[in-house]
Amino acid sequence: MFCQGCGTELAQTATFCSQCGRPKPGTAASSREGAPQQAPIPQYQVVQAPVTSGLAVGALVAALFLPLLGLILGYVARNDIRSSNPPKGGDGLATAAIVIGWIFTILGGLLMIFVLAFWGEIMAGFWDGYYNY
Repeated sequence: MFCQGCGTELAQTATFCSQCGRPKPGTAASSREGAPQQAPIPQYQVVQAPVTSGLAVGALVAALFLPLLGLILGYVARNDIRSSNPPKGGDGLATAAIVIGWIFTILGGLLMIFVLAFWGEIMAGFWDGYYNY
């Protein structure tokens, strides 16, 4: 008699195949009557999370303190993330750095224009108060 799994010749007294371990047909090991049926074990695929780009994190931090630098790093990080293979995470961080960088740069520019436009008024009030003692 031959094994149904691997085709190896089985000895008359054998209960299992010596090569693949399958039970010999017609033996107690092969008939599982009365034994509870086991549910098949589910096979899961492991999915790894993408690595977050350090440049995107740095761009976001820089955008809060040095908006123009954060703006530039945000564009560089977003380009790096979109062209990487395997893909990196952090596209949202890079976009947030770009938005914050633009907002803070515009606000800083407006503040600079305001200060320069009214510098004479600001300093005149300061010096008038200084000399009135």
